[in-house]
Amino acid sequence: MIAKVGTDIQGGAGTVGSPATEGRPGDSIWVAVVALLPLLFLTASVIAERVVAGPYTRVGKVLALSNFVGVTSQLALAMFTVASLIGAVALWRRNVRTGRWFAKVGSTAAVLAYFLAVVGVLSTAAGPDPAQYEWKPLYSMPAALLAVAPQLLTGIANVYILVRLSRRST
Repeated sequence: MIAKVGTDIQGGAGTVGSPATEGRPGDSIWVAVVALLPLLFLTASVIAERVVAGPYTRVGKVLALSNFVGVTSQLALAMFTVASLIGAVALWRRNVRTGRWFAKVGSTAAVLAYFLAVVGVLSTAAGPDPAQYEWKPLYSMPAALLAVAPQLLTGIANVYILVRLSRRST
């Protein structure tokens, strides 16, 4: 019996060329785009604050809070963003196990960090009267949702990455 190159005669699970070790097409692109998505949102938010709204308008204060949450979450997640990008490169080079591991670590950390950021901002908006604080960008729950929309969308995108990487190609 002649076997295909890269498989054993039985074609069992875990062998090269089996569905368990082959990545789905586009996994590396999805992982890289989602890893860089927070930087895109942060750049757009900084530009919007500077160009569209001044720092003393209501929209400017919401964008300033969005910038603050974006910068702090990027500082906290810098090493996990790099891990996701390493995973994307490994997936692109067909090193599926290593790529999935790095991408899952980066995406899991991002989901947890963005969940905490969203809950923190929304609990502040829903909590006691923010009038007691000197800097009060959150006048309402919709303003708070607008401020954390990039983190919410990026968290959802990272959940999609985790689901996508958990499925085996067929």
